[in-house]
Amino acid sequence: MAARRAGRTETAVVYYARLDPQRIKIGFTSRLETRMRDMRVPLRNVLAIEPGGRELEKQRHEQFRSCRIARNLEEFHPVPELMGWIEQVRDQHGLPAFPPDTRSVTVRRQP
Repeated sequence: MAARRAGRTETAVVYYARLDPQRIKIGFTSRLETRMRDMRVPLRNVLAIEPGGRELEKQRHEQFRSCRIARNLEEFHPVPELMGWIEQVRDQHGLPAFPPDTRSVTVRRQP
């Protein structure tokens, strides 16, 4: 794997990402930045991560089953129970250190 050759290790994590004001996705990946880019979710929307893979993801889906968005197995309403859990996970495990966003913004002014 290229990432390992470059000296980086990629560990599976369960992530909690805000998709919009009314949807939180609980998923797992071993390539968080790539996963967020593929989903078109800004990295700043990653609310928390915890070490674990598919089995832990299933446990979290079951844990928050009552706030699941109808027929969507991985998206949940941001109810206080879930948001409190996310805060605990973030306090315990922190957030990943994403590289800084180096894209520049050009502002055009009218003459």
